[in-house]
Formats: sequence, structure tokens, C-alpha cells
Amino acid sequence: MATDRQQQRPQQRRSNVRTALLLAAVVGVIYLGFIIRAIWQGTGT
Repeated sequence: MATDRQQQRPQQRRSNVRTALLLAAVVGVIYLGFIIRAIWQGTGT
């Protein structure tokens, strides 16, 4: 892998990126859930 060089740097930046990605993923899932629910309710009853 070509990430050998990046791993020697302090890990704070990487954990920051990971936290941001995790946050984005959570928000995206919640957003998707809301949209799916709205569609379900719209086409359902």
C-alpha cells in the first residue's frame, strides 16, 4: 500500500477525517431514512 508514508505522521489528522466521515455517514443515513419514510407514507396509506 502507498499509505506507509502517511502512517508515520501524527494520527490526530486521520482521526479527524475519520470522525468527519462517520458524522457524514450518520447524517446521510438519517437523511435517507427520512426520505424513504416520506416516500413510504406517500405511496402507502
